[in-house]
Amino acid sequence: MSQPPKSEQATRRKREDRARAIPVLGVFLLASPVMNALTGLEAIAGVPVNYVYIFTSWALLILLTIRFSRTPPRSGGR
Repeated sequence: MSQPPKSEQATRRKREDRARAIPVLGVFLLASPVMNALTGLEAIAGVPVNYVYIFTSWALLILLTIRFSRTPPRSGGR
């Protein structure tokens, strides 16, 4: 079996590194100290700020996962 070209390996490695960073970002965004910083704030349109923050962070993580999971088209004839 032949090895993929170096540029394809580099692209794959970058994609894997980004995929590993998403859970780390999620842990940081939803960590207790960050959440506690929002405790004294009021509501946005009647919804508590903590809820808005949690669901916004959750949506961001999902969008990043979708964005980084897409594979680029191959430059070959296939």
